[in-house]
Amino acid sequence: MNKWQLKKRNKAFSSKLTITLVVLLLLMGVGFAYLSSSLRMDFKGSILGKGWNVYFDNIEGDNVTLSDDKKTLDFEFTISSLDDVYEFKTDIKNDGRIDAKIDNMEDIALEGELAQYFDVTLTDEEGNELSEESVLSANSTQTINLKITFKEGIEIKEEDLTKEATVSFPIPYAEA
Repeated sequence: MNKWQLKKRNKAFSSKLTITLVVLLLLMGVGFAYLSSSLRMDFKGSILGKGWNVYFDNIEGDNVTLSDDKKTLDFEFTISSLDDVYEFKTDIKNDGRIDAKIDNMEDIALEGELAQYFDVTLTDEEGNELSEESVLSANSTQTINLKITFKEGIEIKEEDLTKEATVSFPIPYAEA
């Protein structure tokens, strides 16, 4: 091989190598851009996709009022007998984009002067008692029944039997 052929061969090899390297760099650049934008888009989607909006609505019962933020129910009732039961219905709405569940069943308690005398029972429309596993799906509504009865075996002071009870019931939901 003469010098001229060797130079031509090296030049062809150099050209092929340069083209191959340019193509590889382009592919790496496109791949990096694709992966970067995919990761960025997924990250944004997970933050923007969440929303939290759980509240009480459509109350059916006597002497029940709803707080301005719709997160607490206040109600009044008069007790005159150990057999008295106070009940009302309400909807719990989840207008958010994530499921909600009861955070802690121990938080479902009445607050107020006479609250220590009562038990609270929460049931769904079919009569099933709600539990910490109860999930309220995103963009859904669940009708619940709240029932208040005297605790069994509790001794009640005579003067408390004629008092009017004013109690609050905060919403106990958290992200599922």
